[in-house]
Amino acid sequence: MDRKLSVGHIAKIATFLPKWKFVGRGLGLSEVQLDDLEGRYHDHEEKRGELLSKWVSTKGPEATYMKLIDVLEELEEADAVQKVRQLLDSSPGVRGGDVRGDVLNNHCQRPVVPSHNPTESLSLDSQPTLALLEDKVVAEIPNKYEAVGIQLGLKYAEIQALRPACPGLEPCRQAYRAIFDLWQKNGSPPYTWRTVINVLNKVGEKSLSSAVASWIELRK
Repeated sequence: MDRKLSVGHIAKIATFLPKWKFVGRGLGLSEVQLDDLEGRYHDHEEKRGELLSKWVSTKGPEATYMKLIDVLEELEEADAVQKVRQLLDSSPGVRGGDVRGDVLNNHCQRPVVPSHNPTESLSLDSQPTLALLEDKVVAEIPNKYEAVGIQLGLKYAEIQALRPACPGLEPCRQAYRAIFDLWQKNGSPPYTWRTVINVLNKVGEKSLSSAVASWIELRK
């Protein structure tokens, strides 16, 4: 039960989460963060979604289903507790950080991407090309574009706007491309391979993170 909240469940929980400010305080968000959400977003569902996204991105492995349930129980929100438990029970295969596991895992499989130049010199502070990002990230974790987007600092609403129906491979790749484009334009976190490696660690892809780091080390 005590697993990290799946980014793919944020949209569902945002539709029924009660007393979002009280929940936010219970989850450890500051009054400054809550006031920022209050002033920035007018739609209540969007506020709730951004609240959960910020919690997951800042608390990492501490942002668990059990923690959310504990807070809701303290607020005596039995209906919400039941819905979170039902959501978790109905998706027993979803790991923390997985994105829309019940949909994307069925449709977004390993895409074919352009090969990289094996002689290219790289470092952790080099800027990644789209082709290499598709080769090293998209090809390995096509179903985690939302989790990656959250860790790259994108807002919940931005990612929701990019969410494809995903009937095949190309929509998943397009979502990643849009996320990488927004990341590069925002300039924060730094558009470097070092950030890519850090993000892979945060979304639970430690083996892939190590593999990318080793690949870069060979190309210095």
